[in-house]
Amino acid sequence: MSPDYRNDHLCADAIAHHARLHGDRIAVVCDDERLSWHELDTRLNRLANALVAHGCSKGSKVCMLLPNGIPAFLLFWATVRAGCVIVPLNMMLDDASLARLADASEGIAFFADESSCDQVDRIRFALPHVRPGSFFLFGGERPGWASAGALIASGSEMPPAVKVAPGDSMTILYSSGTTGTPKGIEHSHFGRLNYCYGFGPGLGVNRYSVAVCVTPIYASGTMITMLPTLYYGGKVVLVPKFSPDAFFRAVEREGGTHSFMVPAMYVSLLQHPDQSADLGTLKV
Repeated sequence: MSPDYRNDHLCADAIAHHARLHGDRIAVVCDDERLSWHELDTRLNRLANALVAHGCSKGSKVCMLLPNGIPAFLLFWATVRAGCVIVPLNMMLDDASLARLADASEGIAFFADESSCDQVDRIRFALPHVRPGSFFLFGGERPGWASAGALIASGSEMPPAVKVAPGDSMTILYSSGTTGTPKGIEHSHFGRLNYCYGFGPGLGVNRYSVAVCVTPIYASGTMITMLPTLYYGGKVVLVPKFSPDAFFRAVEREGGTHSFMVPAMYVSLLQHPDQSADLGTLKV
């Protein structure tokens, strides 16, 4: 294989592809915030280039402690586009567990928002791998935190000059720890691509699909619907916090077709006293 061969079929490549084909279509939604494929692609380039300029080289780990939302979605895909490895951390971890897992990942940058930065401040002393000036905050201002918004604004809109190969690492998600200490599960770009090639056709995902993501990005199950929908050009709907009402509203408003949930969520839907929601668009 020529050393100049460029892989252009990986998960993150699909975003630029759809931005070229139908840039005005909506790619991702969270509550009232909506990004078209073109807007998403531009913001990802900016943040990816900013990460590279900040010293996040290919293979660097980037930690995030963020709820479902546009910031988490942008950081996830911009980190991947920069050739780095995204480490989404569980928002429900206690301080000791969070410190242990973040340190084990060897993340050199850490992103949080106003809902999680206090906890990160409490464990800073246990994160020696995070470089000075590399704690970034989405929204608001806090001492000791750099602005994630300013970081994004500093980046170029041009595609980053980073070549990513199928065997390169893409994500590290931690196991739940039900049988011992949680373990970092590393997935390559090729491994994640198989979610698109497997779950995509298996679940009937296409460019008209709408994935309602009620589980967080740090859960691997979320990738079952999020990745194929993004890859084939559908719409990803992020629900910041699950409740039956929030799920019903998202399906009705956005025409949700696919969703992944865990058993307790299904039980709560079935037991909800108001069953009047129109869920006729749901397929899977």
